[in-house]
Amino acid sequence: MKCTLIGCENYGKFHTFSLVISDYSCIFAPVMSQMQFTGLLLMVLLTVKLMSLSVRSVGRETLNHVRWLMVGCTALLGLQFLAQIVLGLRTTGHVAQAVALNVACFIPCSAMMSLAILYLLREWRVTWLDRWIGLFVWIPALALLYIGLSTDGHPLMAKEMQVSWPQIGSTLFFAGLQLYYFIRHMYEMQQLHRALDGYFDRDAYGMLRWMRTSIILLALMALFAPIVIFSNSLPLALYGLFTLCGFFYFVDSFGLYVVSSSAKHVMEADQNARKEEEVAAEMTDKQPDDSEIDQRIVHAVERWIECGGYLKSGMNMPSVASEIGIPQYQLSGWLRRQNCKYSEWMTSLRIEEAKRVIKSHPDWSNESVAEHCGFSDRTYFQKKFKEKTGMTPADYLNSH
Repeated sequence: MKCTLIGCENYGKFHTFSLVISDYSCIFAPVMSQMQFTGLLLMVLLTVKLMSLSVRSVGRETLNHVRWLMVGCTALLGLQFLAQIVLGLRTTGHVAQAVALNVACFIPCSAMMSLAILYLLREWRVTWLDRWIGLFVWIPALALLYIGLSTDGHPLMAKEMQVSWPQIGSTLFFAGLQLYYFIRHMYEMQQLHRALDGYFDRDAYGMLRWMRTSIILLALMALFAPIVIFSNSLPLALYGLFTLCGFFYFVDSFGLYVVSSSAKHVMEADQNARKEEEVAAEMTDKQPDDSEIDQRIVHAVERWIECGGYLKSGMNMPSVASEIGIPQYQLSGWLRRQNCKYSEWMTSLRIEEAKRVIKSHPDWSNESVAEHCGFSDRTYFQKKFKEKTGMTPADYLNSH
């Protein structure tokens, strides 16, 4: 009798759960219709925004190429939303057909957006595989989708058609494609960080913050897509909202990036790294031992430091190497052998000068100390001073 009561109780809980799911399904159709229309409208607006960027503001050929890759992505997503609205696949319960349409569009969209970010990171390091892997993945994925839709025994638009293993396999192709691009993105992001550290005299990572966020968002989309797109309820609606916000962030951030000075600065650092690698490769067999080079560099650097050359703000590596009187690739190689980045080296020199100034001029404000030592602003000076010493400038003054 007890077991029977437990069984009845469990049945009641299951029945209640089924009613809740049924309620979600009832409200899902109108919500999904509204989201699809919102998605269509948003993609149209983003496409128009990208196409309206003036040639002068886009400027560099690579940025123009990236712009058109993004246009292709937003336009294709807009067509996908339009097809969903016209056919009513999600709202009428045609899940298998909706999944096929989603995957068929998501793979090329993901490839175009990922390739656009890769071009932004390191244009000259993009390989033929980076350019064509999206097509290599898309073709077998389409074949799997066709197999899944044609071997079920039902008409193509039959509501009874079930999601099959070929469709699941196609979503794994999508996830694998994004995994490849995620690895490439993270590697090239690291290389670009090194290029920035080897060119600017201060941290320049803020220029790449939107790219890092975009990479993470794309990876999350690919991670959850194989699970969520088979749903036809609240998780899918949340995933759709997340995707729309993600693509809006990509396009809006890119629009701000191309009209800012960040694009120019990143391009300068990237071109400098490329030139430095080429020159270093040419001079490898023509130089004496590193010890001889290091002795000459140390003497030249010491003379430059005594003259206070590092106290000028905004000194990039080429200008510093020119002032010191040595080739840039030699200064870069010397710093690398010291296991030190150019930006860190300049910051360390300036922090040591700041310590001396704080003790000898206790009446100076932080703004005055920062300006004297070559820091671009007071906030950055205070941040770096605390990182290096563990104390604020005021605490350092009180302790000495």
